[in-house]
Formats: sequence, C-alpha cells, structure tokens
Amino acid sequence: MTAGVSESTAPTDEAPARRWHDLDALRGFAMLLGIGLHAALAFFPLFWPVQDRHASFDGPFDEFVVAVHGFRMPLFFLLSGFFTTMLWRRRGLGALVWHRVRRIGLPLALGMITVVPAIDWVSEQAFEPARGDSSWEVSAALEAGSRGDIWTPIVLNQPDGVDQAIQAGADVNTRGDDNWTPLHLAAVMDQPATVYKLLAAGADPEPLTIKGETPLALAVWAGSADSADLLVAYGAADLRDSKEPQWDDLSWFGAGANTKAGEPERNSAEDDIGLESWVDSFHH
Repeated sequence: MTAGVSESTAPTDEAPARRWHDLDALRGFAMLLGIGLHAALAFFPLFWPVQDRHASFDGPFDEFVVAVHGFRMPLFFLLSGFFTTMLWRRRGLGALVWHRVRRIGLPLALGMITVVPAIDWVSEQAFEPARGDSSWEVSAALEAGSRGDIWTPIVLNQPDGVDQAIQAGADVNTRGDDNWTPLHLAAVMDQPATVYKLLAAGADPEPLTIKGETPLALAVWAGSADSADLLVAYGAADLRDSKEPQWDDLSWFGAGANTKAGEPERNSAEDDIGLESWVDSFHH
C-alpha cells in the first residue's frame, strides 16, 4: 500500500526562489536615510546649492552626513554584489548582462541626457544669487567666528570671521580631518590674508598632515605665491633653490589651482555646458 501511494504521488516542483525580505527592508532603510543625508547638507557650508543662513560646522549635521554616507555606500556595494551573484547563479551570465543593461544601462543613458542636465541647471540657478551677493557668507562667517569656529570662515573665505574666531579663543593650531590645521586649509584655498592672520596669531608654519604635507607645499600646489611667501617669512623651510628662484619655476606650482579644497564650482562662464557639474553629479 505504501508502495502504491508513493508511485501515484506526482513529483513536486522545486521550491520557489527565496525572497530576502530582510535585505529588502535594509536596502529600503538605507534609501530613506538618504533623504536625511541630503537635507542635512544644507546646514553646513559646503558645495550643496541650498544653504541655510546659519550653516556651520559646529552643529551635528556634518557628523550625521559622514556617519550615514559611511554606512550607506559600503552597504549598497555589499547588497549589489550579493544580489548580482545570486542572479548570476540562478540565470547565468547572459541573462545577468541583459538584466543589467535593462535595469542600469538604459536608465543611466536616459538620465545623462535628461535628469543630469536638469540637476546641473537647477544648481546653477541656485548659485546665481550668491555670485552677486555674499552677505550671507559674511554673516555666517562672523556668527561662526563668534562661537570660536575657525573652520567655517576659512571655507567661506572671510578673513574677518577668522579674526572673530581668534578673538573668541579659537586654537589656530587645532587639528581636523587628516590632521589638517586651519593654516593648511587657508594655504590650499589661496587665502594669503587668512594665512597672515593665522601666522600672526601664532600658528605653527610647518605642521604636517597624516600624509606629511605642509601648508607651504599645499600653497605651492594651489599656485598661491603670496601665501608661500608669508609662510617662508614666518619660518617655513623654503622649497626653492638657486636653480628655481621663483615659485613658478617649480614644475608643480599651481598644479592644483583648479581644484582648491572646499571651493564650489560656481563659474558657469568657464564651463558653458556644465560638464564639470555633470561629472560631479554623476560621481555623487
């Protein structure tokens, strides 16, 4: 009887493919965090087109962005690798490639000629008022400086804000990311007035970053001859010799002039088609 039952039983189909609801939920949560991340970008002074008038590095927003970005990006890579491998094992290489062309290649191609130019145009329109009116930068720098925040005035290129921060007791030799000091930032951003104020306030002329960079090396790389002269005058070891008496005689002088740290790309006249913004947006 048992044998008869077993013979009459039809073979069962393979179990349906498992749906990873937990990983779907994790991916959805990471996407939701992105809303908070992009909203927080307006509250500390950086490249983001929308800036709050009281934007400052003193608040928790920059730490929040770093924490969320540091969590989301590795997670997305891990999930992508996991699901790609799963798709490859189930359907084979050909089906995987066709799936990726439809799901990634086609939307990417369409986005590059629709969404990305739209984002570039909106960003330029958002920056347009700031080109003729820097009052918000002045007020933001002075407010930050009054709280002892020395970084924000440098990022905004406001030497008066640096004075305010020094008067409020800011440490001119404080260390930031990668062991940078305010002098490193002012030098690489070609701000000789700020470099002078920091040196006059007692800043060390030769601090090293974790990569061994000095403010003088960054000033030369950025093409800031005035900053370099000030640093040498205050005791930094001169990088020139008798064969290269001028700063621009150095082969690497000004090599980074177009990529100074912290400066947003705002000059659309130099980039009529917005190519750099396209690339930056695509990378982001």
